[in-house]
Amino acid sequence: LCCFLIMGRRQSVVQVGALVLLLASSVVIEGTVNLDPLFRFFGGGREGDAAADAAQDDAAAVPPPSKNRLRSGVLPVLGASFISGLAGALAQRSLQGGGLAGLPGRNSQLFTMEISFFSALTLALSMATSKKDRADFREKGFFHDWTPWVALPISVNAAGGVLVGLVTKHAGSVRKGFSLIGGLLLTGVIQAVLERKNLTREQYVGSILAMISMYLHLMYPYIG
Repeated sequence: LCCFLIMGRRQSVVQVGALVLLLASSVVIEGTVNLDPLFRFFGGGREGDAAADAAQDDAAAVPPPSKNRLRSGVLPVLGASFISGLAGALAQRSLQGGGLAGLPGRNSQLFTMEISFFSALTLALSMATSKKDRADFREKGFFHDWTPWVALPISVNAAGGVLVGLVTKHAGSVRKGFSLIGGLLLTGVIQAVLERKNLTREQYVGSILAMISMYLHLMYPYIG
């Protein structure tokens, strides 16, 4: 939607359906949707019934959702999703060029450095306005509990930012969304290997949905 509003990039009907399927795959992978009734319908057997009964017992132990979940949960998530999509579309237009002004595309590494600078500035201002953070700085210092291992997530995050800039410039923000889902699948596989656990049924189903949606989106582009 934001790519269409900002850059005029249209999606075919099949591509829109593929994006909906991609959304469904992310929801399934994260475990937001309970697939136990579906597996039980297709022959889960007694084991499936036992799992469903256990899930129902766990759901019964959870307090009922708040009446304000629309205002406190659904609407903020939708707003954040729209802002994220708008930021992705603006970043794509800046990196690939074009738009109303017809400007050329920018350097992705320089663009990533600018985003990193303003992100660090925003974080610093947020910490400076927090009483708790200021008290911790005075008592413990800024580098309290820092170890050489701190450089590892910083380096990985920096490399990821550079790659995100390259993907956005050469493939676009829509296909970047497919790579994010692929990252979720890769995280699940690595976690299963390190912890010696099998992938869940939801991860298998979500990966299949993601592959189908990626195939549909690539094979049926919009033809004007």
